Amino acid sequence: MNLDRFLFSLTKLNEGRQKIGYYYLLSIVEKIFYGSVIYFSARSVGILDISYLYIISVAPLLALLERIPISISAIGIREGLFVVLFLPYFDDPAIAVTVALVFRCSDLVLTLLCMCFWIG
Repeated sequence: MNLDRFLFSLTKLNEGRQKIGYYYLLSIVEKIFYGSVIYFSARSVGILDISYLYIISVAPLLALLERIPISISAIGIREGLFVVLFLPYFDDPAIAVTVALVFRCSDLVLTLLCMCFWIG
């Protein structure tokens, strides 16, 4: 029974290779946007000497670590990860927490806008 389902899913996977390629492409684009939001959030609070390439390369790791089911909506996890991420650029962790809060506010605004468009 389970072997038949497994073989059926493998044949479906083989038939939908183009869709899988689209999924991976969209996943890469999503991580670039995720890193861009972090970068512009950092620049908005005054961290001007940070490298965009550094943020883009660390963004997938941040997204992966945020999905550890420790807290609700990664509250506290994201802020701690931002402190570690921005540690090479300054000594005050309050700036990193500010960046994390700006990022969380932009995430909340985007979620509310999408909810309003979905409902309306």
